[in-house]
Amino acid sequence: SSSSSSSSAAAAARDVKSTSDDPEQSYAKRDRLIEIEHTFNDEWERERLFEADADDDVASGTEYWMGTFPYPYQNGRLHLGHASTMAKVDFQANYQRMCGKRALFPFGLHCTGMPIQAAANKLKEELAAYGTPPAFPDAPHFGRTCTDAARLDERRRTYKAVIDAQRDADDAAEREAKREAKAAKKAKKQEKKEKEKKEKKEK
Repeated sequence: SSSSSSSSAAAAARDVKSTSDDPEQSYAKRDRLIEIEHTFNDEWERERLFEADADDDVASGTEYWMGTFPYPYQNGRLHLGHASTMAKVDFQANYQRMCGKRALFPFGLHCTGMPIQAAANKLKEELAAYGTPPAFPDAPHFGRTCTDAARLDERRRTYKAVIDAQRDADDAAEREAKREAKAAKKAKKQEKKEKEKKEKKEK
C-alpha cells in the first residue's frame, strides 16, 4: 500500500540521514525523491511491468522488441562506464514498452575472451601457491587486516615472489620433461638402428 511505501521510504531516509555529520542540513528534497522511488518500485513490482512471457506474446501476436548491449567482463568491478552504456538500452526498452510493445532487455555478463582467461590463470596460480582457502606467507589475513601501506606493499612483494618462483619451477620442470623425452626418443632411435645393423650383419 501507499502508506507502507511511504513509511519504508521515510525509514530509508532516516538510515541515510544518520550517516551525515551535518545536523543542520535539510534532507526534504532527498527524502521526497526516496519516497517517489519506493512508490514506483512497488508499482512496477505489482504490475510486473518489466516481465515478458515469450509464449504468450507469440500466441497473441503482440509486437515485441528486444535489446542487448556489450555485456561487461567479469575480470573487475563494474563502473560508471558500464552504467552509461546500459542506460542507453534501458531507455530504449522503456520507450518501446510505452509504445505498446512487449520489450525484453536481458542482462548478462561476459565470461569469455582473454581478460577472463588472464583472470582464470591468476586464480589458478594463487590456488597452486597458497591452497584453498589461501594461506599466505606470514599473513593469514592478507589484504584484509593489513592496513599499513608499507606492510601491505611488503606482503605484495612476497606474494609476487612466491608466484614468480612457482612459475619458474613449473617452467624448469617442463623444460626438463621435454629434455628427457627428447633423450629417450633419441636413445630409442639409436637402439633401433643398432638392431637393424646387427640383423643385417647376421644375414
